[in-house]
Amino acid sequence: MVARLAKDFTPHSHLFATFSAVCWHFGKSLSDRLAARGSVVPLGLVSNNWGGTKLEMWAPATVFDECGVYPPPQPLGGPMWNAMILPYAAGPMAL
Repeated sequence: MVARLAKDFTPHSHLFATFSAVCWHFGKSLSDRLAARGSVVPLGLVSNNWGGTKLEMWAPATVFDECGVYPPPQPLGGPMWNAMILPYAAGPMAL
């Protein structure tokens, strides 16, 4: 069995007009690798972005430590990390 993308979920679909190309290619690559092993698993991609924000806003505190930036913007990292990424880092949506 070969995994296939639904008709509307191709890179040229209007649904992906503002979607991250890196995220889409990651999902496609993961889907292809799973299919090659005989696993057809539905994948959900979460597009969590905010245009015009600095990279530091999205980074966890560990990144600031590794780069020698003290103190980080917030104890757990950038405000976007805390509000929009960290909730997906645990529980049923975590990898």
